[in-house]
Amino acid sequence: MTKPLKVTRMTYSPTSSEFLECAQREFHFLVSEFGFTVSIPPSPGGGFGQFEVIYHSRRLDVSVAGINWGFGVQVLLTPFEQGSVDPLERVPFWAIARLRCPDELEKWHQVSGQLAKMQSYAHLLRTYGADILRGDFTILPSANAIVAEEAARSREPKKGYLP
Repeated sequence: MTKPLKVTRMTYSPTSSEFLECAQREFHFLVSEFGFTVSIPPSPGGGFGQFEVIYHSRRLDVSVAGINWGFGVQVLLTPFEQGSVDPLERVPFWAIARLRCPDELEKWHQVSGQLAKMQSYAHLLRTYGADILRGDFTILPSANAIVAEEAARSREPKKGYLP
């Protein structure tokens, strides 16, 4: 006797307008609490909708981007040195979350759907990244080390399956 297949609810890929509305709603705290301004870059290729919102301050850009064909979210922090227009190395927020709140980040990985992931990411950034949003970048070298470690791990040869 075979087991019945477990049917799980599929999440959907949101439209560009749904993505933008959600991003602006969930990350509005960047504007209201931290004084960031918002820009929506033009859609790449002139079509297909827009799935990125960038928040700017004097010392930091926060990019919220839809990835994985509408099923994932990436938040990238691009710091600037005081008085410079040249950015420092861009850091994905997941690396900071891994250092500061690994249990919360693990819960984030369990969230399904791009809009729900965006809401969770906004909560993590607000809760665990306020110092960075105010211009304290002391954690960024450690976060960059996490990114480099993950990149090295992804290049390691995969072990084959044993019979």
